[in-house]
Amino acid sequence: MKHLILFSFLFLGSWKIFAQNSAKLFGTDSMFIGDGGNISIWGNFYNAGNSSTGGSLIIKSNGYVKMYGDTLQNMGASQIAGTGSFEMIRPRPTPYASSLGQTIISGGPTMSFSNFTVNTTAAIQLKNYDLKVRDTLKFISGCLVLNNNDLILGNGYPGVITGYNQNSFVVTNNNTRDTLKGFLKREQIGSTSIVFPIGQAIGDYTPAMIQNTGTTDDFKVRVFDSVYEDGYVENLYAPSNVQASLRSVQRTWDIREGIKGGSNVNLTLQYNTATEPTIFSNNRSRAFISHYTGVYPNTGGDTVSNWKWDLFKRNSTAAPSSSGTLTTGSAIASAAMKSRSGITSFSPFSITTWFAGATPLPVQLIAFDAEWVNNNDAMLAWTLANPEIISEMTLERSLDNGSFETINKFAAPKQQNNFNMVDIGLRNMASDYAIYRLKLIELNGSISYSDEKILKIKGKNSGLVINAFPNPANKSFNLILDPALMEVDAKVTLTNSLGQIVFEYTINENSNSTISLEIPTLNLSEGIYHLNINSSSHAAQQKLIIMH
Repeated sequence: MKHLILFSFLFLGSWKIFAQNSAKLFGTDSMFIGDGGNISIWGNFYNAGNSSTGGSLIIKSNGYVKMYGDTLQNMGASQIAGTGSFEMIRPRPTPYASSLGQTIISGGPTMSFSNFTVNTTAAIQLKNYDLKVRDTLKFISGCLVLNNNDLILGNGYPGVITGYNQNSFVVTNNNTRDTLKGFLKREQIGSTSIVFPIGQAIGDYTPAMIQNTGTTDDFKVRVFDSVYEDGYVENLYAPSNVQASLRSVQRTWDIREGIKGGSNVNLTLQYNTATEPTIFSNNRSRAFISHYTGVYPNTGGDTVSNWKWDLFKRNSTAAPSSSGTLTTGSAIASAAMKSRSGITSFSPFSITTWFAGATPLPVQLIAFDAEWVNNNDAMLAWTLANPEIISEMTLERSLDNGSFETINKFAAPKQQNNFNMVDIGLRNMASDYAIYRLKLIELNGSISYSDEKILKIKGKNSGLVINAFPNPANKSFNLILDPALMEVDAKVTLTNSLGQIVFEYTINENSNSTISLEIPTLNLSEGIYHLNINSSSHAAQQKLIIMH
């Protein structure tokens, strides 16, 4: 490629540095774009002028530089000074047409523009170091990709950003989540709401808006995909990883203030509804912005949280908005927004839905029941709201109010919510009754007990034996009845957990042989059902579990 070496030039009218030439400034070389001057650079531009000895690119007020080349490289102490504008444009017209992306290679902290315009059908990549825009960042089309570098906007004030939307924004694609780089920073934010038009990838626009009613301060924001119990780093063994993944919008907004303390922020986050997990979508009215603090129990919300993100009570949550308005264009129908006020400390934030499992252990146990499953065996069944924070479950039994003993232990249940166990041969115990309880041990060592459930062992029923199998059932189960204890009016019913009859059969004739029925269950929902047999002189009940 040919190079055009520029010494000290003053451009007042409209000029083009044409063809394949690359414009270069060295040492004390300077390029002055005067008021109203307009220059187009069709090749690359290397700014290696030493500002300490007078060399740099100076764009005066109303001056304008358009660069169509591949690379803008600013070296060492070089500057792009003045109050004019610099625009990077693609595609480049003929005779040197190109539609590839462009690159800004920053050589140091002095790399800055007064006004910078992104106008590309591809993207502009920032490499090596940070970039500052002192006044206005304008989007016409395309994205500015940070690549683990910061973009600083403003010069003692937040600066101005125009033209941002779901197709044109700042991409904070920092793959090293626990680093302090890859942010969009805006200076001295106060009571005026300031938008951070960012996303973690091209095509994934997830902006934030900050209003600071406290002490004016600098703020920087980035966004990355997924939500982790440890905020920045995926921890496969963290107890709330599953909960965060299942119940949160799959984006994390990392927000930092310049000087800790004194800020009081109203925060709005916007996300694409396509990133809502199913559980979130089904519980949108319970949504809230959650803040990672790194400690638990966590008291950052309006109730105690048992994970490292804070929690809000169910009655203080609300559904996100039905569209996204953090754009200079039309509202984005496929986006939604959620806000939170009174924020005084900063780290990762996300949008999640309320769940009982984040509160202390007694709330986690939704149900615990003990019932006879037949004449000899007892069925214990329970449901947990957040099993992923449990390390061990122990089923304990006391006979005739004696000491509790362990009859079974269960390892960490992970993503399973419903559990059951059969206490075989309880009827043969030389006791009048049995008392059951469930002991739950959290990963953090906390211990909790369920309510106690009592089963009477002697004199349980009138001798009617129910033999139903298989239990749990899938497509169907078989019911075997003793004809000697059945009357013509005996009725068999199967009811669900709401008490609704889903199967009914009446025995309408005497029989000297065993009565056998096959009851279909394929079309019934999974869950716990009750099989009931009633006649004029006999009654019996058995729990039946249906699993597909």
